[in-house]
Amino acid sequence: MSEGSAPEFPHPIKLDVIEGKPRAFKLSASPVERAALAKRFGLIGIQTFTSALSIHREGQTVHLKGTITAKVIAPCVATGDPVPLAIKEPLTIRFVPVETFAPDSEIELDANDD
Repeated sequence: MSEGSAPEFPHPIKLDVIEGKPRAFKLSASPVERAALAKRFGLIGIQTFTSALSIHREGQTVHLKGTITAKVIAPCVATGDPVPLAIKEPLTIRFVPVETFAPDSEIELDANDD
């Protein structure tokens, strides 16, 4: 996605409805969204694109965790022939307010961090 262009799979959630208790939900991309994502990533097609997620809030920080699952058709790098692929990837995102984000800061990770 280039700067200024619209996201292909937008699903905004208002901050004031996100609670401290994790809430599970699922998302599934529409055919139009899948076509836009395929174009962006140079794929021949995306047959399915779903996610099973959990979201919760700690103060002003929002935590999103789950799994993205997709069935895609990619071009073979040698021949360009269609290559079907199954994707299942874990996802963990932490959203913090802009004023608390310091891109040059360091964080400590321990063995329990994913």
